[in-house]
This record gives sequence, C-alpha cells and structure tokens, in this order.
Amino acid sequence: MSKELAIKVCLERIKRCLSSGNVLFINRSKNLQTMFQLGLSLKNVYEQLLKLRPVAYHSGPLADKDASEGQIWVFFHPVKNTTIYIKLKFFESHGSDWLKIISFHEQEIGL
Repeated sequence: MSKELAIKVCLERIKRCLSSGNVLFINRSKNLQTMFQLGLSLKNVYEQLLKLRPVAYHSGPLADKDASEGQIWVFFHPVKNTTIYIKLKFFESHGSDWLKIISFHEQEIGL
C-alpha cells in the first residue's frame, strides 16, 4: 500500500472510531494543560481529529515502543495558532477497532 493510501485509510479509521465511540483519551498532564490553555473540551479534541488532513501527517504506522500490539501514527495540526503534536494508536479490543489518543499537546522542540 502506498504511503498516501495508508494515510487516507488512517484518517478514515479515526473517523470510524470517533463515530462509534471507540476512543480512549489518555489524561496526561501535557494533554490536559494544552486543552486548558486553548480552552478545549474533549469534544473539541475529537472535532480537531476529524479535521486532520494528509498534509498534517508526520509519521506512521510505527510499532509502539512498549511492544504492545497496534499502530502508532503522528500528526502535527494547527489549533488556535498553536501547532499540536498528536500521537494516536489503533488497537483491537473484543473484535473492535479502537483509537487511543496518547498525545494532544503543543509541539515541543525536537519532536
């Protein structure tokens, strides 16, 4: 599969997981701090994920560093004049596709 097609499939999977409610948001302090600073609710975060386009793609699919099953995808996406680092993981649970939002925070130098 070409990289362009893989990215499009990833974006479709994001939409499917969000529409089915198969989403797990990781309450990391960086994520919560960014949401607070930008005045975003969890619903707003989901809306931003629906706005992702292929141009926001940075890397993926990658294996998770903890060796658990699933694919890691990374995007950089502008929200309110801030570049957001978005790290997502797809995984299966009980036969369903799930999306884990690992990172949703301001881009840091070196990322």
